[in-house]
Amino acid sequence: MKKKQKPVRIILILILVGLLLVIFSQSFIEKECKKNEDCIPETPMAGVKYYCENGSCKTKPFGNPASEYCLEHNGTLEIRTDENENQYGVCIFADSSECEEWTYYRQECKPGMNHPTTTLPEYHGSSTYGRCSSVDDCLISGCNGEICQSKSEKSMVSICVYNPPYPKELGYVCTCANQKCTWMK
Repeated sequence: MKKKQKPVRIILILILVGLLLVIFSQSFIEKECKKNEDCIPETPMAGVKYYCENGSCKTKPFGNPASEYCLEHNGTLEIRTDENENQYGVCIFADSSECEEWTYYRQECKPGMNHPTTTLPEYHGSSTYGRCSSVDDCLISGCNGEICQSKSEKSMVSICVYNPPYPKELGYVCTCANQKCTWMK
């Protein structure tokens, strides 16, 4: 009699596991889409980009646009810490040359150049150098208010790696200089 119960238990366990797999796999099944909006769930996760690619919904983490630019252009991102404990990103290329990530993003540095990757002492911010005609064209963005950018640019997102003090606390002002938004004292 015990021998007959064993196959029944195994079958019940297999059915239960199968049901659980079906239930839990629903969140992992690729959803069909026609546009990016089709892919956004009812409760989207912060830091995740939802998009439609070739008719299927995809996701990828997002954060600092300079970091994303490095990775999208086949660079390897490395976060470093300077002697003042400030963190900054470095984009390393296949030829072993490297650029500070924002310098690469602004296209002031490119593979093969080996641009200096040190940060300014006590400075904890970045400028996109977006176009402006007056200070009213510039705004502060980023997780900690550390990015100075043009209002005409897509809003910048950062990954909150900067440590205080922030630019404004150090007396920097996000302003328009030489028709570019930048931090200045």
